[in-house]
Amino acid sequence: MVAARDFAVAISGEETPPDWLLRAVPTLADIVRGNIAAEAVALSKPDLRRQLAATADAASLILTQLGCEPGADSIHDMLLSGDERNLPHLNELYHGLTFLVGRCAEKLASVPAGSGRAVVRAEVDNTPSARAMCALIVAVSWRHARGADVPHTSRSAQAACANLWAVAGGATSGGGWGTTAGGWRHHLAAVKADWLRSYQAGVLHRVLGQPAD
Repeated sequence: MVAARDFAVAISGEETPPDWLLRAVPTLADIVRGNIAAEAVALSKPDLRRQLAATADAASLILTQLGCEPGADSIHDMLLSGDERNLPHLNELYHGLTFLVGRCAEKLASVPAGSGRAVVRAEVDNTPSARAMCALIVAVSWRHARGADVPHTSRSAQAACANLWAVAGGATSGGGWGTTAGGWRHHLAAVKADWLRSYQAGVLHRVLGQPAD
């Protein structure tokens, strides 16, 4: 595939890229493709806020109904069987549901304002968006191929992002960062600041078959 070879050439700066890089391209493209697919089914921001709030409300209701929280009649005693004085695992349930309520509140606060689609993996779950993952792959691959950090202003690095994005089937129209080669500058700068020491970067080192620095 032309775009796959162009990606390897842009990364290595050589007309005959190293075999380890060429072999890794299909797997790298699959990683980006998976992130693209996850974003395609992401909830809208209002829906995500509603689901997080509903989950917190449901957990709070259970805590109250089991007598773990004051302020309402409890059905705890109705659920007992035989000579039980308390429901089994009630303490674990209390701590788990209390944690869930707090985590929902934390995630609810992290959902960006607005009504568009929420890129949940990037904005809520603290993992790279599809375009950020593409740029991270370029940054990690560049480091192994050239022994230096990727310059986010490099036309070759930006072209590598665009080529890998094309191999993965990413959209190249519609505007926004990452729809043109030059638009990848933003993503390359961001991953250098936020993702080069991440778990995801470690996975990419293994995919490339090269040791991490």
